[in-house]
Amino acid sequence: MVDKTQNVVIAAFTEDHANRLTGVSLRQLRYWSQDGFFKPSLEMQGEGEPSLRLYSFRDLVCLKIISQLRNESRVPLSNLKETKERLAHLGDDVWAKTTLYVLNKRVVFENPETGEKEDAANGQGVLQIPLQVVTGDMAEAVRALRRRPDNSIGQIDAK
Repeated sequence: MVDKTQNVVIAAFTEDHANRLTGVSLRQLRYWSQDGFFKPSLEMQGEGEPSLRLYSFRDLVCLKIISQLRNESRVPLSNLKETKERLAHLGDDVWAKTTLYVLNKRVVFENPETGEKEDAANGQGVLQIPLQVVTGDMAEAVRALRRRPDNSIGQIDAK
């Protein structure tokens, strides 16, 4: 029998690696760590020395997602902070643990408790209109409108 733990690779990535792999600047990584918005898995500070920050693979995935939300979807940092606070119950890897959507520069997620999509920062529900279902329903309604009732054959409107 093969022990599955033999294949576990533990890796730590420096700030420079995190910067190159995620596109998040060193300045931003340091600010987020000091601000508490995103702390690396391992952070050590010696007296009078700069702190050493090491990022796990999971950290890199989360940072990449945050970077895409900020830079590609233009979600403001204030909204990302609200999102993190609201979804804190998902744990440290909140950014990688759920599927996130963006609507008008706001983060939306599918609430696992309700199955509904909500604004991640304030919990407001997002209206979902399944267009294919609506189109199919409307097509059926048009067909039904065009059908004549069985008793209308041969009758003439008496007006």
